[in-house]
Order: sequence, then C-alpha cells, then structure tokens
Amino acid sequence: MLTYGIRTDFQANLFEGSMHLLALADELRELKTICKCGRKATMNLRTDEKGRVIKEGEQTEIGGNDRYEVLCRKHFMELAF
Repeated sequence: MLTYGIRTDFQANLFEGSMHLLALADELRELKTICKCGRKATMNLRTDEKGRVIKEGEQTEIGGNDRYEVLCRKHFMELAF
C-alpha cells in the first residue's frame, strides 16, 4: 500500500491518520521541501489573511492553502511559540 500526506498540523501535533500510518509503515520515503533559509522544511505554519501567525484553532481547515508556509523547525519555533 502506498499513502502520502503531511505528518503534523500547524501546532506540530500529529494527525490521527498520520500517527497510525507511521506506526504501521515498513518504509518511509520523504518528499523534501525547503524552508526559506535553505534547510529542510518539516513544519507547517498557518497564517491569517493578513499574514499573522495562527496559534489556535481547528486542526483541519477547508481551503486556505495560501495561508500555510513550510518552515524548518528553527524558524517554525521562532514564529509559532
């Protein structure tokens, strides 16, 4: 079986489906994304329509794909916490 998706939400919490798939996976192949600094991006930052960081809210949101930014852990932690 082949599946794909992101592991964590904008608060760095695992999605329930990701948690179960990671527990059952025999093999994991990552598609690498790059942070604005050039490091490997592993985190998803959610912003509002004005670009302000969103720290609370529902885990999933329909639409709004333009309000997410992928970042390395360093830059995510600086902005989100």
